Amino acid sequence: MSEAILVGDELIDHCARCGARTVGLVDEALVGDRIVWSVSLRCDGCDNVIEADYSGRIYPIERAALIARAGLVRLCVAPEAAQGLRLPLLTLFRRQGMTYAEAAAAHAALIGEGVVGTPAEMQLLANRLAVLGVAGTRTVRAAVNPNTAAAGPRTAPRSCLDHGCHPNHGPRFG
Repeated sequence: MSEAILVGDELIDHCARCGARTVGLVDEALVGDRIVWSVSLRCDGCDNVIEADYSGRIYPIERAALIARAGLVRLCVAPEAAQGLRLPLLTLFRRQGMTYAEAAAAHAALIGEGVVGTPAEMQLLANRLAVLGVAGTRTVRAAVNPNTAAAGPRTAPRSCLDHGCHPNHGPRFG
């Protein structure tokens, strides 16, 4: 995408083939133990269609479109459900590239106010927590300002899901 803009949940850009307007949507899916992002664009002028599926880095404008479309959820764990699992949880967060301080903050957020991310991001985290034996996770629709969440969640653990790049490009597990 060159200089796409966001209108509602649609990405608006220019067609590389004819220069006319393209309209696109962003979606996500959980595939095994990773998130796949998809972008689908259609040109209004020449009907050129671009479909792209990828895992890894998601750009801030694509993340904003995804949040506008799918919303955000908050994943919470009851402190008693995570009792005795502090070290495995910290290890999980560290394996995702977090510093010790970030991992500790992620643990505190998870058993406190919860962590916020897209539905697939939080499902992936819930799956990984279940493997560790953490029961009692719950997700709720998050009352988060999408304008600040679009750059990537600020609540540790960086929206909790990854693609291994800069935290403003989205999650930290993937």
